[in-house]
Amino acid sequence: MWLDESGVLHGGVDWWQEICDSIKERPVFIVVVSPDSMRSNWVRDEIKLAWQYKNNAPGGKTIVPLMYRPTQMHDYLALQQAISFAASRPYEEALRDLLVALNLAK
Repeated sequence: MWLDESGVLHGGVDWWQEICDSIKERPVFIVVVSPDSMRSNWVRDEIKLAWQYKNNAPGGKTIVPLMYRPTQMHDYLALQQAISFAASRPYEEALRDLLVALNLAK
């Protein structure tokens, strides 16, 4: 997760460039999938950017879709196995799957 903890973003700062730099620098991109996020042009742009680095970066970038509320994912995002955090699934089970996907558990 990227959060402006260092206070980089303030009036007049190109925040889109900060987001792009963060997506580029991090080895994992997790996107929360919901009807709202799949309608967002900003989220679509972030996914496209992450996908570019997935294919072109040494070692690639791990892209993990987290299904918060069921919806159809964008075609390029649907190529990745989603982890369901939908209400019908136990949270602990979904969290375990996420940790396995991030190589933090077996």
